[in-house]
Amino acid sequence: MLFALTLTALAAPDRIATDLADAGGTTLSWMLADDDNQIVALIEEGSSQLRVVDLQTWGTHSVAVCDGPAGLASWSDDSGVLRLAVGCASGDVDIVTFDDRDPAIESTASLSTSAILGLAVSADTLWAVVDAEDLTVEGIATADYALSDYTSTLARSGFNDIVGGTSYVFVVHGDDDISRFHSTSGGTTASNENLGSRDFVRATPQIGNDSNLFLADANGGLLTYQSGSDELSIVVDDDDGLTGTSSVVIDPGAEWIALGDGTQVQLHEYDNGGVDTEPFAEFSLDGAVATDLVATSGYLFAATDGGRLLVMTEYPWLEFDSAPGDLVTGDEFTLAFSSDTEGDWTMNLDGPTGTELASGTIEADATASVDFTADETWTEGGNRVWVTLDEGYDAIDVVVDNPPPKPVISVGFGDSKVVVDITAAGVADLDRYEIYISSEEFARSDYESGGPEGTDPESPIEVTSEDPDEDVSVTIDELTNGVTYHVAVRVIDEAGTEGEMSKVHLVTPEETYGVAYLAGESECSSTGAAAPIALLGLAGALLLRRRKWAAGLAIGLGLVVSSPAQAADEGGWQSKSRTNELHVGPASMEDAQNTTSNEAWADTYGQTGLTYLRFDGGRQFYRVVELDGGIGLLRKSGNTVTDAGEASAEGSKITAIPISAGLTVRLDPTARIKDEWRGMPVVPYVGAGLEYTLWRERLGDIDPADPFTNSTYSGGLPSWYWHAGADILLDWMDPRRASVAEARWGITDTYLTIEYADRTTIYRDGVGGLSFAGDTLTVGLKIDRK
Repeated sequence: MLFALTLTALAAPDRIATDLADAGGTTLSWMLADDDNQIVALIEEGSSQLRVVDLQTWGTHSVAVCDGPAGLASWSDDSGVLRLAVGCASGDVDIVTFDDRDPAIESTASLSTSAILGLAVSADTLWAVVDAEDLTVEGIATADYALSDYTSTLARSGFNDIVGGTSYVFVVHGDDDISRFHSTSGGTTASNENLGSRDFVRATPQIGNDSNLFLADANGGLLTYQSGSDELSIVVDDDDGLTGTSSVVIDPGAEWIALGDGTQVQLHEYDNGGVDTEPFAEFSLDGAVATDLVATSGYLFAATDGGRLLVMTEYPWLEFDSAPGDLVTGDEFTLAFSSDTEGDWTMNLDGPTGTELASGTIEADATASVDFTADETWTEGGNRVWVTLDEGYDAIDVVVDNPPPKPVISVGFGDSKVVVDITAAGVADLDRYEIYISSEEFARSDYESGGPEGTDPESPIEVTSEDPDEDVSVTIDELTNGVTYHVAVRVIDEAGTEGEMSKVHLVTPEETYGVAYLAGESECSSTGAAAPIALLGLAGALLLRRRKWAAGLAIGLGLVVSSPAQAADEGGWQSKSRTNELHVGPASMEDAQNTTSNEAWADTYGQTGLTYLRFDGGRQFYRVVELDGGIGLLRKSGNTVTDAGEASAEGSKITAIPISAGLTVRLDPTARIKDEWRGMPVVPYVGAGLEYTLWRERLGDIDPADPFTNSTYSGGLPSWYWHAGADILLDWMDPRRASVAEARWGITDTYLTIEYADRTTIYRDGVGGLSFAGDTLTVGLKIDRK
């Protein structure tokens, strides 16, 4: 009873709970546990295998690493991904990730042409002991740790162990020799105390002071090394019953220290650096020798020269039976587990304290089971289930893998191409879509899985999507016009499960055209960008020449936002002033003289639904006559069409920039009245002018990788226009602020403008070609300045 109470008080292992590994006699060594207690990792000597134990499920994973692996180190990056470093006989270092609890080699860092003997982390650097002509310590560059400039040749030969502390890297050479490498300055010190007949094989830092070590002596002993005084002290030796100490580790809770001694493991009470010479527990290894020991909270692990990995604990040992196979919603399944201890258990989803699924009582060395149905509680993918009894636990993954849904698709044609639009599958574990296309007829019933395969055209086409809730559009090029193709799609999830094939669509590519071709224009450029560059350059020059007008307009817009009135009737009448206008509104394209152009507009872009934007600037004389210059913008996206007018799935866009000059007469009878009587609330106006429209049409959707390969048409044509409208004065809404605007910015009047305009194309050689004739109805803002 006293022994049991002592173990409970110490939270120390009281038995070997399980044997996790049997490597067929292969020696296990170089074992570590990460700081967050996610894993225990160790190397199988002679097999080039890194073995990783998941401390949630107690499952073991293996990953092949380099030949002659020696030494392990671990750290977590800023995102929390655990990384392991494995030293290699070649002088390389394999970097292994443990992301999503699955070990995999991420990269290899080259360090030396000589064998790496051991690894350790200190001062944010990964260090290696290298078996060069002289034993050296070198820093290694990894994705997380930069290469240190420090390289130090050690004064002692031989190598048994390497230990990293906050400021030091310790190298255990054997005999009574230790080297202390300062990881922030690069200096190296060798221990100089001579104890004789000692053979240090393993070391572990003291808890709370990792500048001091505990050393396992193969001749039977536990010693301490004080780095500050460079002194060695015997703690436990053969006089206390040790015979051949091969490994040592301290409990993270600093309550006990474990020694691998001969064919047993001993536990000694530990108190603030002091060690009780009498063990309070011993565990027989059945003839094997503990080559290494590591401890996590509540658990002690022993790797042996016989290939066994033993787990010692005082906690109940729980163990799930095998997980059910992949489930679909509605399946019934059973989870069963055993326990070596009696007690009350709970079963939870997503963590030991997650959603409770079941609870009960179990007898020692018995099995309990729970029946479930895969309902809405179980999400798509892995569902980690935990069973706990006191501090003991186990976890298992229940995988729900419902087949993805049948996709909804639409298929359109283009010029030698097919466009497939896939409605978002909304599958959380979406991996890809597979598009099947063939000139040979096929049906869904022909394929229980997959679909037609071929190279002309390529089938299937795999398409990935980063967002399962985002629609996908795929263009399949280099097809033959006039040939009917059959197209269908499947959704594939991350587990490789195929969804039902979509409806099979029939589509026939045909030659397509834009409004310019249909209206009779010739193609000016199939790949070049000269026309649009010139067009934009001219527009930019015009805007720069009117930069003062643009500044005035911007000021006026800001004032309108802050106040309804932006002009003043004070300050006297001006014989001439500057004026700026911004108009926006719908436009229609319909030319009474050109039926061909009307039909082309209707087929490709529609004759209505276009938005027109125009900026004007000019001079106003006696508040009655205005001379204006303007620049506008008209853009519309549509689809190319066949010569029969059938719309394709291939996009097109037309851009037009009309440049104008005109005369406007304002019907303001108060024009010659000064001061407070100046300005009608509503001023009608009429005007006319000439316009030249630069235009460009792009056929096809832009390929971001090669945006200048689309076929284009471009050109210019003159027209004349007339307009009529009314200017509604805003001054009266807030005369005080309007006065401020005139004093500060010279704004005399601000109007809300409503205008109708009609354009007529001027044809040089009769009727023909693309026409921008039509009308606009716009609303705008007009600002008059001194």
